[in-house]
Amino acid sequence: NPCPLIRDHVLLRWASRLAELDADMAARLTDATIADIVADVPDAWLEGPDRIGDPATQRAAYVAYLIQRLAQRDAFVQEAIRARA
Repeated sequence: NPCPLIRDHVLLRWASRLAELDADMAARLTDATIADIVADVPDAWLEGPDRIGDPATQRAAYVAYLIQRLAQRDAFVQEAIRARA
């Protein structure tokens, strides 16, 4: 689902080049980059009521989720563009 709350984002009014920068930024955020970032999350931050296993399992779930979100980013970008209009 797109994020309708993006219309309230504090930085949206300055985000004038969303469509232009989307592809460039997405190309830089590879699956490996996402995995590297998630690997740096401290184990303690992975605790909580929604935890699905040990830290490695939780990290793998986050990586899969973020990769999926990146692949489906068009809906979010288009919602932000509409919100700016």
